[in-house]
Amino acid sequence: MAELVLEWMEAGASRSQRIQPNQPSKSPGTVRLGRDAQRCDIVFTDSSVSGLQAEILYNAANQSFYLRSLRDSNPPLLNGQPITGTEVPLGSASTISLGRLVLNAKTIVSPGAVPPTEVNSLGNNVPPTVVAPQPQYGAIPSPPAYSPPAPPPPGFSTPSPAPAYPAYSGTEPQGPKIWVWLIAGALLIGGGAYAWPYVSDFLGISKEASVSPASDKDKSSTSKQDQSPSTQQDRPQDKDDDSTGGMADLSTYTHSSGLFELRVPKDWQREDKSKAGTVALLWSAEDGESAITVNLTTSNNNIDHQAFDRRTREFLQDTYGQEPDFSLGKSTRLDNDGVRVDWSFTSKDGKLLGATYSEQLESKVSIMQLLVLESNLDKVDQTLADIRTSYQIDPSVDIP
Repeated sequence: MAELVLEWMEAGASRSQRIQPNQPSKSPGTVRLGRDAQRCDIVFTDSSVSGLQAEILYNAANQSFYLRSLRDSNPPLLNGQPITGTEVPLGSASTISLGRLVLNAKTIVSPGAVPPTEVNSLGNNVPPTVVAPQPQYGAIPSPPAYSPPAPPPPGFSTPSPAPAYPAYSGTEPQGPKIWVWLIAGALLIGGGAYAWPYVSDFLGISKEASVSPASDKDKSSTSKQDQSPSTQQDRPQDKDDDSTGGMADLSTYTHSSGLFELRVPKDWQREDKSKAGTVALLWSAEDGESAITVNLTTSNNNIDHQAFDRRTREFLQDTYGQEPDFSLGKSTRLDNDGVRVDWSFTSKDGKLLGATYSEQLESKVSIMQLLVLESNLDKVDQTLADIRTSYQIDPSVDIP
């Protein structure tokens, strides 16, 4: 008989779990992995792992374990390759990546048993006969019952349910592997560490919406509407500079490649988490109460508004969904066919408000986030609008 041993590090501690045939599970025939203790058998606490991200199956005919993705927007990686659309066999020794976590998976065969058949792809193999895991490992308590947050200020849209789009069928044409919301780093807001995304990674998934190219008239680097996580109505401009929470003194930042420029608070700290093919920058206030993130990558396909909206909401739900009083606001379509989504949750220093802008300019895909504590919004609302308006991308420049 074969069994699968998973070993990984999480929160500074070494963890392991054994998966054997004929064990009970919450979903008979599978071993489910993710953060949601209600649905998963192996539960993780790292925020980069989706609520329900993957499952492991067993093929009794060849004594092999298989990995299947349950989250197209944040798929597991097997030996550095994304898993989408089908089950993929685990070898005698493999690595499984769930967000930031890397699990070492080893198949062990009991003495006298027939070694498992090494399978390179499912092909015409016998469909897996699944077995369940041992009792749930590392379960975390369910989050407290939701209590509606206080009504948002005029500058933010009232949270509302996600649009009722048809269920994603997984049949979109294959395109560049650009859409993986890998959580990579943290920004300190309201006294806590909260995840922020790379818009792409070489470990991306293989499915991406493909639509007809938009005209130059329809594409621009920023939208003229909804340009900050603030009200669209005019606000008084007679506030003193010292009432802007340290954000009044803006200076222009130009990326070393010339890819983009942006006005940012002069005294804010900048952190560069860029990697090959991805530009990722964070600016944050010294007190950690406000921040800006900019992420850019390249896509050979045009992404339509509906795909931007769906994927942005999935990312925000996966990233912040377990935070206290988390709520998604309405989506606003940008002039360039992108989307703005407002969101909020309660941090230890108060209610945190965010606006995430997902958009495309020719081959460049951009994700920009503006974040501020609700208690500071009146002081920085116009400044945030100015920051958003100043964001300019040069699509002719290659991503470093």
